[in-house]
Amino acid sequence: MIDYSVVTATYNEAQNILSLLSAIQDALNSTRRTHEILVVDDDSPDGTGALVQNAIERNPDIRLLRRVGERGIGPAYLCGILASRGRVVCTMDADFSHPPASLPQLMDAATDGSLVLGSRFLRAGDFDTLWYRALPTRTINLWHRWLLHTGLRDHTNGYLACRRETMDSLLEEGLRLGIKPFDRTLYGLVLVTLAKRRHIPVKELAARYVFRTQGKTKIKFGRGVALLFEEWIDSLRLLPCRYSLLRS
Repeated sequence: MIDYSVVTATYNEAQNILSLLSAIQDALNSTRRTHEILVVDDDSPDGTGALVQNAIERNPDIRLLRRVGERGIGPAYLCGILASRGRVVCTMDADFSHPPASLPQLMDAATDGSLVLGSRFLRAGDFDTLWYRALPTRTINLWHRWLLHTGLRDHTNGYLACRRETMDSLLEEGLRLGIKPFDRTLYGLVLVTLAKRRHIPVKELAARYVFRTQGKTKIKFGRGVALLFEEWIDSLRLLPCRYSLLRS
């Protein structure tokens, strides 16, 4: 078994993927830990998969998982997690919104069995995005913190790490409750709730978010509004989990 697995999901990320792989590799090399980078590509028509395949010829630490006829960032991440071989697994976006330089700190903090979240709201200026994205994102995270008493600032970033057995435990708890975290685009809130039910420590580390500078965002304004509504509904559905936790 190797030490670290980094999973990123792609669809039409040809403009970013090679630079991202290089940046991830540089960050992981600094840890002196054995590692792998898994790219889960949803059969991108822009040739993202072919670029990754070429990169594999130069770097055997990179792996490509192709999904044909399937879409969705949550299921893509789950595909990569289940195929990972690392003791610690991390999910991160492929558009540089999640800083590769934060990987060593994030993954090292997860070695004790905690669920570790890269947070945009621990330091001023760490959420560098368009105003109409920033306001609803901050609002929904404040709502989650208040309603579910999580004590956390950022539940929706998706930049997170944990030991593989920790993730297996979270998925097992979700299965028991009929909740599948990765059926969602924003899976962090469900994982946090399941972690608290299992008495798994949850940590937040500062991680600067930068809105993509290359390629096209997959979440347009209308889809962002829909995600906000889905998150609100999810928090209400998770209330019974919270009350069950308080009684245990």
